[in-house]
Amino acid sequence: MSRLLILSIVTSILLTACWVASESGEGPEPVISFEPVGSPLFVDTLIDSDIDADVVVIGFLVADSDGVLLCGAIMESFPPQCGSNSVTVTGIERLDVDFQESQGVRWTDSHVTVWGHFSDRLLTVLDGDPPSDSVIQTNDTE
Repeated sequence: MSRLLILSIVTSILLTACWVASESGEGPEPVISFEPVGSPLFVDTLIDSDIDADVVVIGFLVADSDGVLLCGAIMESFPPQCGSNSVTVTGIERLDVDFQESQGVRWTDSHVTVWGHFSDRLLTVLDGDPPSDSVIQTNDTE
């Protein structure tokens, strides 16, 4: 039982340290790359980049009568709403995702990976698989 308690305390400390670093901006800045190796961009990184390019991005989808948003985080309201960072999305009919629905709002319970063209805070979903020159995020800190 004491091992479990110690593991829980250590995990809590590590998670708190990561959160403090991310909130204070002490973590490394993500590097945007055109290389085919890496991971999808986060919505926050996409917004901060102000690029005009084909991208692979990860987030939560929230759709209501005002339109569709790809959100960096969703609030715990019911139905969920986007947190502060989001981009408008068009072309979601091209996506194969499962939505939850209530009170005229549809949302994804987990992150979805979307590829499309991003320009002026608008992400237009594209058909097919992303080409190797899509913008992604790498873990390099150059």
